[in-house]
Amino acid sequence: MVKHAKPEDVGDPKQFLSKEQKIKLRRERDLDDMNQVMKTSYGKGFIWRILEKCHMFHTTSHHEPTRMAVMSGERDIGLWLLDELREADPNAYIKLYQEKQKRDDK
Repeated sequence: MVKHAKPEDVGDPKQFLSKEQKIKLRRERDLDDMNQVMKTSYGKGFIWRILEKCHMFHTTSHHEPTRMAVMSGERDIGLWLLDELREADPNAYIKLYQEKQKRDDK
C-alpha cells in the first residue's frame, strides 16, 4: 500500500523556502561538510593528497599539449578545492600544511 504525502497548503508561504533560501542552505551544508572533513587528521591528509594530485605544488607545463591540458584541468579542480577550503575556514590551508608537517615528521 502506497502512502501519500499530506497535501501542503500552497497558499501558505511559511511552508515553502524561497529559491534563495534553498541555495543558501545548500551552501551552508557544503561548507559544513568541508569543516567536518577538516576536523580529523585523516580528513586533512586526504584533502592534501587531492591537492597534490591536482598539481597544486608544481607546474602544469609539459612538452605534450594534451597532457598539459589535462594537468591544467586537474589544477582547476585543486583551485576550486582551495577556494572551498578558504570559504569554509580561512585558516584551513595552514591547518592542512601543519598536519602534513606532522605526518612527514613521523
